[in-house]
Amino acid sequence: MKPTAFLATLTLTTSTYAAILPAQPFRPRNAPAHHYRLLHTLTPPLPAPGQGRMLSFSQAQEAQSTRGGAVLALPPVGAQPPSSPPAVTTVEGTWRVPQADAPTSGPTANNSVGVYAASFWIGLSAAAPCSAASTTLRAGVDVFWDGTFGGEQSPFAWYQFPGQATSTGMGNFSVAAGDLVRFELRAEDAGRWVEVAVENFGAGPATDGREEGDDAASGDVGLLVPRQRASQRFELGDAASASTSAADCGRRVSWLVEDFPLAGLPDVPVALANFTSVTFEDAAVTSADGQVRDVSEAEVMDIRLDAQGGRLTECELMGEGRLRCARVVGEDE
Repeated sequence: MKPTAFLATLTLTTSTYAAILPAQPFRPRNAPAHHYRLLHTLTPPLPAPGQGRMLSFSQAQEAQSTRGGAVLALPPVGAQPPSSPPAVTTVEGTWRVPQADAPTSGPTANNSVGVYAASFWIGLSAAAPCSAASTTLRAGVDVFWDGTFGGEQSPFAWYQFPGQATSTGMGNFSVAAGDLVRFELRAEDAGRWVEVAVENFGAGPATDGREEGDDAASGDVGLLVPRQRASQRFELGDAASASTSAADCGRRVSWLVEDFPLAGLPDVPVALANFTSVTFEDAAVTSADGQVRDVSEAEVMDIRLDAQGGRLTECELMGEGRLRCARVVGEDE
């Protein structure tokens, strides 16, 4: 049983794009060091005519991917008629917030005044051809590195409800590099209500017998006591519930690393930060019929942007509901 692959694509030309990375948006003189925000747009940005200053067209355009990780298509091919998929009740994922740094190789490396970022998130959304904002529920953490403000900046926890064009910060919920976080997306009352819940376990337990360098090291999260919790709840209503069920176009569940644009520079993705490898654990989705599927059934993908050096992630399934993504530059499969 192989789920349908989903690849978010971005059309790029490398000749001028590489020269402007990493991006440096306008910043007021007294702006705080952690003010950067990513645009969690629903589709990768595309260059528009007249933007040749930033990104020129050529006859050698190639489809690129701004996403790495895994996507699970629901329902699985041939499992049931698309008019009656079981409703999704929860999507889960646990990971340790990676540490951001400047890349040390590739076209965007070693810019001491540059800005780098990466986003780590889980989500539930409709598969193509559905692409409206009303079909997306997701949440995650962004990490930043800014050479003009001393390097690594404060991570940013966020969520995005159906109907929102971009994301919202998770209130007073704080997170730091190295913290173990658990995100859960919930749907209730046939999808009329949705909720995002997040827990922060801090530095978390020791490696629990796993190999040195295994960055997730969550042990049994169910036995841990979170130092901080937050949740956001949203009512979709009957009409919205019908539109977000995605019954006519299929759905997808995602555990992803993504290279989004910076707010203020919406036309190209920010230069992807170098990050300590991230492992999504307990990566699973539960349907209303009680069926649980984990990431082992998902389609794995990598970020590929020629302007930044080609292949930028190396993602692989690790078994037991685990997905690991490491940062690379231009390595072959």
